[in-house]
Amino acid sequence: MKAQFKGADAKNNPNGKKEQFTFPWSKANKEYRLYTREKTFYDDMKVLSEHGLIDLIENNKNLRQPNVYAFSSRWKDWKNTCVKK
Repeated sequence: MKAQFKGADAKNNPNGKKEQFTFPWSKANKEYRLYTREKTFYDDMKVLSEHGLIDLIENNKNLRQPNVYAFSSRWKDWKNTCVKK
């Protein structure tokens, strides 16, 4: 995802906002060869969001477009909010 994040250098950021980026399943599968199953990819993205590492800005599944994400700092508070067993 860090390779997809262009920051202020990119003119074509999603929604014109420098903190947002896309990381589509097709890129994770074909270009980076990280995943072989689409379900596993989306499950992992959900976990990253739940733990506060990324935020899902736009879910574009119904539009057949890549989802839009942003890096988050919520992970810093995750340890304090999780249930201790």
